Amino acid sequence: MDFAENLNRICKEKGTTPTALCKKLGVSTSKVAAWNGGSLPKQEMMVNLARELGCSVMDFFADGIRIVSNREAPTESKMFLDFCNYGTYLMTDRSGLIPLGT
Repeated sequence: MDFAENLNRICKEKGTTPTALCKKLGVSTSKVAAWNGGSLPKQEMMVNLARELGCSVMDFFADGIRIVSNREAPTESKMFLDFCNYGTYLMTDRSGLIPLGT
């Protein structure tokens, strides 16, 4: 699943829509069309979307896998930046995120 599919799924689970979410956050609803077209929001926007939906930013990129972190895992912000910059984390269904090359 891509970002837009996951955002739509999470919104549906929470009883809202991406358009309603944008309005609540004071963001142009034209962003929804851009996201559905394959664009990604900036990191700060993803954090705001996740906070409003009560989920993790990484949930927007999960492919049917719920990501579980533990206290030794890097912060979500660091994982997100590493993922965007280098794609260095592997998502697993048992142990959360594993840095590649370890």
